[in-house]
Amino acid sequence: MEEFISNETIKERLLAEGLTELEIHGFADFSLRRVASKCNVSCAAPYKHFKDKNDFINAIICYVDNQWTALLEQIKSVFEDDQKRQLMEACIAFVRFCTGNSQFRSILMMNLGSKKANLNMIQSIADLMASYFENDAQKVFKIQSLVLGTVTMTDNDTNNNETKLNMLRHAIENEI
Repeated sequence: MEEFISNETIKERLLAEGLTELEIHGFADFSLRRVASKCNVSCAAPYKHFKDKNDFINAIICYVDNQWTALLEQIKSVFEDDQKRQLMEACIAFVRFCTGNSQFRSILMMNLGSKKANLNMIQSIADLMASYFENDAQKVFKIQSLVLGTVTMTDNDTNNNETKLNMLRHAIENEI
């Protein structure tokens, strides 16, 4: 008997494989056919969920952005009475989010036609900083640069990453 797979599950699998496809092949060589094959669905299946390749890639970007937004909301909730701790934990979580999920980092760093996720992910941190520093653009720039610089300098070496995260935490504390 053939296993029933809901449309939502197929869509989620397509998004997850699409994220991997972007990481491996980039935007220019992105293939809906390869994604469908990896999901064991017909090459027409992605078109049941997405209008075209660009719509699919935008959906992947939104998926990544939604993952980050959910994490940020958790941090804000846990530290709702401590804005300084919110900022610190959000900055560290952002680096961990990007480095712990190489596909997400690929979306962040990739130069896509639509930078919706990049702007939202980065903007969410900038908004938190602006709120804390009362719109001191120079401080926001410094912290944002520290965070994004740490993302680009971090890899899969967990021990080395913790050292970098501790240095980032110390640098942010110096600014706060």
